[in-house]
Amino acid sequence: MNNILINPSVGLKGHYRLVKRNSKGDVLNEYEFDNVITNAGLNQWGSSFAFNRCVIGTGTATPTISDTTLASQSASTTAFIGGSTVSSGAPNYHVIKTLGYRFPQGTLNGNYAEVGVDNTTTGAVFSRSLILDNLGNPTTITILPSEVLDVYYILTIQIDKTLRSGSMLLNGTTTVNFQIQASQVNSGFDGSSQQWSFPQAQRFGTTNGNAFGVDATNGAFQSDALGTNWGNGGTVITANGNTSIGSYINGTYYNDLVYTLNIGELNGTFDKFRYTTAFGRYAVDMDTTITKTLVNTFTISMRYSWNRV
Repeated sequence: MNNILINPSVGLKGHYRLVKRNSKGDVLNEYEFDNVITNAGLNQWGSSFAFNRCVIGTGTATPTISDTTLASQSASTTAFIGGSTVSSGAPNYHVIKTLGYRFPQGTLNGNYAEVGVDNTTTGAVFSRSLILDNLGNPTTITILPSEVLDVYYILTIQIDKTLRSGSMLLNGTTTVNFQIQASQVNSGFDGSSQQWSFPQAQRFGTTNGNAFGVDATNGAFQSDALGTNWGNGGTVITANGNTSIGSYINGTYYNDLVYTLNIGELNGTFDKFRYTTAFGRYAVDMDTTITKTLVNTFTISMRYSWNRV
């Protein structure tokens, strides 16, 4: 069995919060502003997604999507001061990932006008912004050797929760119509699961705990992206399977993931399935019942896409 489907895409939006502190840790000033996610950053999302360093500089050139570095970098830090991944809650259920970096005392000494986060492996900035005042105008921030600068990068991942329709070929010959939707968008933010937790350093991970089921009532697969009606009272079979990842091509902003139920995995029929990867959890409802025995495989190719919003 060989099938292909395209998942709903995700949108990426970034924001900075800079906190200037004295030697005692008291807050002296705070700055907040949005950023430009670069093309290099979108390419990182398709491969290593690891902006593990914060950079600061004195350049004043307007940020563009083609930037790969700061205009004039002065310093960098990999001192990580914590982060979190949470849901924005109803009604949007966006994923909000916060990463904190610290420039300790003695690291900075001067006036700084730009900030970014990058990947120490590629050296390309995921995001760049001029430092802005509370009116949204470019400004500089003065940091003395006795002072500390904390930089928080807040990435909002907008999940497309639309119920979408499509079709795929079963065994290369039979057309199967399906509906697909993001599932359980309010779950998986504690770092212990892969539903929507978005591990920092890995875009596509092992697929675990996938569920395959037959709808007992032939009704709706699920009522909404929360997945509250998943299975709809039918029989549900859990199977893991394994994944392989396609080679990402810069500038395409999508990647393909092939999920396979191998020989000896899952023996039964299903007309719907829900699968989990490091790129989120999705549910699929088909108009055809598929029979999978222990002597054949079930393979499905999934395409993920992303862009800035």
